[in-house]
Amino acid sequence: MENEKIKTAESFIKPVHKPNFQVSTTTGEFYWISRSVAVLAIVVCQDDNGWHILVNQRGEGCPDYNGCWNIPCGYVDWGETCEEACSREIFEECGVKIHPEMFKLFNVNSDPRDSSRQNITIRYIANELIDEYLNLELSNKNSEQNEVADIKWISFDEVDNFEWAFNHRQLLDVIYNYLMNGKH
Repeated sequence: MENEKIKTAESFIKPVHKPNFQVSTTTGEFYWISRSVAVLAIVVCQDDNGWHILVNQRGEGCPDYNGCWNIPCGYVDWGETCEEACSREIFEECGVKIHPEMFKLFNVNSDPRDSSRQNITIRYIANELIDEYLNLELSNKNSEQNEVADIKWISFDEVDNFEWAFNHRQLLDVIYNYLMNGKH
């Protein structure tokens, strides 16, 4: 049985594995080029009408999925933790300030086939917010030019009324199941 696992691993590694590589700058600094790390910042809030999730619509300045909706996400910058990246992305894309400590690890997607850029996406959730967050002014004034076309809090009953980017429609079901049952 162990021999079978080794053969399976070998057949997977050889055809798809491409090693990282090193590049240097003109000043002699060295950097490794590898898959990028992104965060997905799931922000949910509950009121008397149920759970709501903070989402935004991708603007004309995005490289893909223009006009589609997504859960706010982005790359981790140098010198910041993943939780800080979530906080920054929510502020930039939605104008909402959430302390990094409010974000808790939800899950990780490292499947290179799930992203055209082969991102490793670390997903965090902030689900202990008071319902006053639902009344905060939403703004894209801190985002990159034309990155965000619109921002909304939507109820989970409304998700099928939107066209979703990436695999976010399927992920919304996972999030809702977690909120209702504590499982993901």
